[in-house]
Amino acid sequence: TPTPEELETQLTKLALAIEVELELPEIVVVQEVENTEILQVLGDRINAAAGTAYMAASFETSDARGIEVGFLWDADRVDLLDAYQMSGPDVEDAFGPSSPSPGREPLVGVFEIEGEMVTIVGNHFKSKGGDDPLFGVNWPPDRVTEVQRKMQARVVRDFVNTILDADPSALVMVTGDLNDFQFGEPGEGTDHPVAILEGGAGEVSLTNLLNLEKDAETYTYVYDGNSQVLDHMLVSPALYDLFAAVDVLHFNAGYPDALGGDANTTLRASDHDALEGRFNLR
Repeated sequence: TPTPEELETQLTKLALAIEVELELPEIVVVQEVENTEILQVLGDRINAAAGTAYMAASFETSDARGIEVGFLWDADRVDLLDAYQMSGPDVEDAFGPSSPSPGREPLVGVFEIEGEMVTIVGNHFKSKGGDDPLFGVNWPPDRVTEVQRKMQARVVRDFVNTILDADPSALVMVTGDLNDFQFGEPGEGTDHPVAILEGGAGEVSLTNLLNLEKDAETYTYVYDGNSQVLDHMLVSPALYDLFAAVDVLHFNAGYPDALGGDANTTLRASDHDALEGRFNLR
């Protein structure tokens, strides 16, 4: 639990980062927020400084730490038609009380942007905590947590299938901290979480926008000096048709932890870098 001073610093840094680094996007998908109330406090900070109208939504999850997936959206530019948490037996087995490690159920938001309906699934998959290190005595490393992430990816993919089977032209995005790489390990083929989300035989393919970034700057997290992609943005064919650009905004992962306590800079507002997707919806 942060002290009041630490909370104030974090709110100040995040508000500044969303205004300066993200340049006030229409929609922000967030992870590790305590609740809707504190997320709205963040939105109000931005609104007071920038004249926006950010609103907040999140739901309690099964994570014992009390962290949630949430949305911030500017109500002057975007309408939220519906927001709900994925539920059902499969969700409980992958994310909920009956899962190997109860975590954060996905958050679904249905937004209207310039007359277009866009469905966004915000995620925070099981972390890699407990896996063998990438560079250690065991090779290949034992990725015990990947089993649950595969279950989680399958549940989210099945949800997306219900939308795209009914309307292949639907505008759908799956995004967030998936805690896994954009590629499989040797011998794994397409049996890894991100590939499951991208789609297999008989499924409408989703495009992982991070695969369009092929340079050394394509990373969202740094662990033990190893830069890697853990955060992803996947879109349906119709949304990809409206795609303009994607960027990883490097103001967090590559900077020292000490900057997290400095309210005068956006640097290290989080331990993950932000993804920015832009689309021609107007």
